[in-house]
Amino acid sequence: MAFAKMPSVSLSLNVPGFPKSNPVTLQFFNLCLEDLNYFLQANRLSIDLACALQQTDGAGNFFIAPVLATPLSITDMKKVCETFEERHPLGRFVDVDLTDGEGNPVSSGKAKPCFFCHQKPADVCRHENAHDLNELRSFMFSEMEAFCYRRRENRLCRKISSLALKAILYEISLTPKPGLVDKFSNGSHADMNFRPSSILPLLFRPILPIWFVKDLPSLQMTLRKPCPLFGIRVYEWKMPCLPLHKM
Repeated sequence: MAFAKMPSVSLSLNVPGFPKSNPVTLQFFNLCLEDLNYFLQANRLSIDLACALQQTDGAGNFFIAPVLATPLSITDMKKVCETFEERHPLGRFVDVDLTDGEGNPVSSGKAKPCFFCHQKPADVCRHENAHDLNELRSFMFSEMEAFCYRRRENRLCRKISSLALKAILYEISLTPKPGLVDKFSNGSHADMNFRPSSILPLLFRPILPIWFVKDLPSLQMTLRKPCPLFGIRVYEWKMPCLPLHKM
């Protein structure tokens, strides 16, 4: 398909058998599409989402969009698409294809390895029926589901850490707080003031999400129980005593 003589980028999934679409593949496809858009923009290759076409049916999930003006050559654009597949955690499950302004596919001629055995090219395994179809589909859907779960978990942990940081800053900024550090007084703390107290939480911002999802013995974290509401691990921990006056 050619969009007004412009190159186009498409995304699809390498799902063996039929049907090729279900709720798991759709969720995974949408996450990959989101990742692809960010990756293309970061590599000076933007697509026109307003003119994009997306379709989901029994034949699979498919997306295609024209490329906006870019300084990259058609060869460089193809390299960007291949790099996305190589760097994505489940890149062998996706196909990021490029067509030129005439609608002709742009190929690098590289053989892609089989996502299941990693021993032979995917085309060879497919032609030889080297793997059981049901086993392939089960493996792929399981990996996709785990990927989607981790993405939901990470996003939720970032959201919780953002709310936690906001709550800490609100508490620190609350004024007046008799006997405690606030914007205008050290209260009963001769070795503390508002400035280090307000800066310290920001230093923890990069690692706050990690505290919610990983067990860090150095912070004496203890697994409490799964949270049925969010479906993630919830921890309680003891924070080390930090010398605020030396920050």
